[in-house]
Amino acid sequence: MSNVISSFEDLKALEGLEVGVSDWFQITQDQIDQFADVTLDHQWIHVDVERAQKEMPGGTTIAHGYLTLSMIPAMTAGF
Repeated sequence: MSNVISSFEDLKALEGLEVGVSDWFQITQDQIDQFADVTLDHQWIHVDVERAQKEMPGGTTIAHGYLTLSMIPAMTAGF
C-alpha cells in the first residue's frame, strides 16, 4: 500500500486500519526546557517540575504542543 494519500478516497480506504505507527519517543525535561527557552514559553505547566508534582494530574510537567508537533518529521522518517 502506498504511503501517499492523494485524495479523500485514498483516505477513506484506510478507515479502520492502523497507519503511521512510529517508535516511541521519550521527551526529556531538558528538551522541554530548551524548547521553552527558544519559544519564550515558560508556562509553569511545562517547566516548573516541583509545582507540577503538586498540582498537575500525573504529577509531572507536560511538553508543549508545538514541541510534539515539531517531532513529526522524526516520527515519520521510516514511512
